Amino acid sequence: MDKTIHDVLLEYLEARAKVSSLAVLACHQDAVGLFEDYCDGYCTDFLEDEELETFERSEFKGERFTEYFSAEFLDGVFFADFISYFLPRKMLCGNDRIRRLARAILQCYSWCLENGHVKVDQDAPMTIN
Repeated sequence: MDKTIHDVLLEYLEARAKVSSLAVLACHQDAVGLFEDYCDGYCTDFLEDEELETFERSEFKGERFTEYFSAEFLDGVFFADFISYFLPRKMLCGNDRIRRLARAILQCYSWCLENGHVKVDQDAPMTIN
């Protein structure tokens, strides 16, 4: 069975746990948790009609977006939208925390790229507004 997005994010956190202090790891865990919440609520906007119908049926059974879709579905657009839209507009916290969360997700994105988990469209690389 293919790895899900959730599996890849857990693998990332396990890798971070080996090299990070507890405080830094806690920040990365918060960022990944928020990213998964973001995916549940917003990444359905990026789905084709057929994919959306299939996911809505599984969501009714209690599956989350990151637990349903394989890691191959992970896209740099998700990370960019999380940082440029979700964090500044949906998070009620100080700028320092937003910066720490954004930095943690950028490191997660870089790790996913290095490990071949993120699709990269050469014509439209990830950009953050």
